[in-house]
Parts: sequence; structure tokens; C-alpha cells
Amino acid sequence: MGVCTEPGMTVQELTQFAQISQPLMSQAVKSLEDRNLVTRSSPVGDRRVSVIVATPEGVRVGEQAYESMMKVEEHLISSLGGNDSDELKILLDRLIAGCAGR
Repeated sequence: MGVCTEPGMTVQELTQFAQISQPLMSQAVKSLEDRNLVTRSSPVGDRRVSVIVATPEGVRVGEQAYESMMKVEEHLISSLGGNDSDELKILLDRLIAGCAGR
């Protein structure tokens, strides 16, 4: 989603956006590249930085994923109600943050 919403993010920025480790993000970007969903390039003069851009197919897949995510959220809200849904999101964010710190 980060590549679709912010074209031209670096791997480091995507790592922060997704709150995962750099090696895991590098693997994810490689997998997306292999599926022709993103392209990776380095600015002239700095090969240490990789800029990631979604391909048209990557944008399409990102839009589908976003729509699916919104349907899940709507289902959660209809099942749990607004307050419980918000509390679940907070708890999941804490769980993800705890796992990312390992």
C-alpha cells in the first residue's frame, strides 16, 4: 500500500511505513519485483538507496487489496460495533509493535 499511496518511497521508508525489519522488507520488495508489481531503481550517484514504484499492475492489485481491507473493516464494525472495533485495532497495533521489536 505504501508504494501505491507514496510513489517513489525508499526501502527504508517502506520499512518504517510497514513497521517491519529491513531484511523482511527487502524480501517483500524482491517478491513484488518478481511478480512485476513494482520496479526498483537507484538515484544517480547513490546506489545504496533503492526507490520503489508500483507498476500499473501493482497499482491495480493495491487498489483491490484496499477494497478488500475496507470490506473487512466494515464487517468488523457491523459485527463488533464501533467502540469494540476501535479497541481491537488498538490491541492489534500493540501486538504488531511488540512483534516488530523482536
